[in-house]
Amino acid sequence: AIWWLRKFIKNRRLSKPETEVVINPDPAHIIAFRELEKLRDEKIWQKGEIKYFYTRLTEILRQYLENRYRVFSLELTTAETLDSLIKTGFKKDSSYTLVKTVLTNADLVKFAKYNPLPADNELHFQQAWDFVLATMEKEPSSVTDGNKEKVKEEIS
Repeated sequence: AIWWLRKFIKNRRLSKPETEVVINPDPAHIIAFRELEKLRDEKIWQKGEIKYFYTRLTEILRQYLENRYRVFSLELTTAETLDSLIKTGFKKDSSYTLVKTVLTNADLVKFAKYNPLPADNELHFQQAWDFVLATMEKEPSSVTDGNKEKVKEEIS
C-alpha cells in the first residue's frame, strides 16, 4: 500500500503541469511615474535623508532606462550608462542633458558628500520627471481621445 501511494503521488506530481501566469507589465513610463510619485509622497529629502533620496531617484531613472531602452544601467557607472544610452540611438538633445544632469548631481550627493539646496532637490526631481515625460513611448495614432484620458489618469 505504501509503495502504491508513493507511486501515485509521484505520478501525480509529474503529470501536473506547472502553469506560469504571465502578467502584462505596465509600460516603462507608467512604472516610472508611479515610483516617482511614491518618492515625492514619502518626502525623504525633507526629512534630511538626502543621500537616500538621490539613491532612489537614480534607481527609478535607471530602471526606466532598462525598461524603455534596454540599457541595463543598475550595475553601470553614470558615464557607462550615458554611453550605453547613446549606443541605442538616443540623441544628445535636451532629454539627454536632463538625465545626465540628474545622474551626475546624484553621484555628487552619494559619493562626494555634496549637500544640495532644497531648491536643487526639487529641480532634480522635476528634471527626472521631465525626462520620463519627454522620452516615454508615444501612443499609437489610432488611440481615441477617450483612451488618451485613461492613460493620463493612469499616470496621475
